[in-house]
Amino acid sequence: MLKRIFLLISVLLISTTAIFAQCSVGIAGPTGIVCTGDNVTLVASTSGPDPGNCTQSVNISNTTTTVTCGSSICFYDSGGPNGNYGTSESYIHTFTSSNGSPVTITFLSGNGESCCDYIYVYDGAGTGGTQLHYGLLSTVNGNVSYTSTGNSLTVKFTSDGSVCYAGWEAVI
Repeated sequence: MLKRIFLLISVLLISTTAIFAQCSVGIAGPTGIVCTGDNVTLVASTSGPDPGNCTQSVNISNTTTTVTCGSSICFYDSGGPNGNYGTSESYIHTFTSSNGSPVTITFLSGNGESCCDYIYVYDGAGTGGTQLHYGLLSTVNGNVSYTSTGNSLTVKFTSDGSVCYAGWEAVI
């Protein structure tokens, strides 16, 4: 019976990890597992990027945004969470932490033209730092994270002159 419970809990943890791939999943000690007869209840808590809990929303623009330690910023393309980005765009947006801590961006979704719209992520303030990501926006799927080594992270986005898509949703 104990092996069966352990196997069931292992399967639940694997499933939970798959559902919350961008989050940390934790079990609250022995009270997190409740056995009643043949039923096992697993109580887990999650933490990580959640666009529903952002303290601020920012659309990409040619500016710098200060990130307060412990806060989350929902970061979107120029069309925001409900619109498309525009044609012939070129933006460079830098995020700098208020206390010198590293900055992390987690892309939750990405939807762009498969040939011509690019997103770049740089370690540092501006495009002179190490390039952490370069690729078509259409290839940025959920659960992609990049963290700066210092206190700044820069995102560059370029689109061509034709088709526009929904863009991206990310959490800083």
